Amino acid sequence: MAFEPNWLIQIPDQSNPNALRARQENVIAHMAHNKPRIDAGHIVMTGPMVASHSKSTGEPAVLKGSVMVWKADSEADIRAQLSEDPFAAGGVWDLDQATIVPFLCAMRKQL
Repeated sequence: MAFEPNWLIQIPDQSNPNALRARQENVIAHMAHNKPRIDAGHIVMTGPMVASHSKSTGEPAVLKGSVMVWKADSEADIRAQLSEDPFAAGGVWDLDQATIVPFLCAMRKQL
């Protein structure tokens, strides 16, 4: 089995009042766009970053970006793929502020 490096990715949302609306408008296209990468095992984990965990039931989370774990050959490959994502084109993500960090996965539990 070939070694594929692991990458931790954090992408903040744009700091403008339209980012949440843009996220809501593009979420279905974003999920469809990434389904092949998830099915192939290239995207291991993904989800929205929140400002904090709500302490009360029913309180909506304040979304502030996305966090992901990918398996990919290079940071350049990831950046190229992220730039094609509907969240990038739709004005959700601030890709200039994205953090992409290589890491060695010591343990992983099957979901």
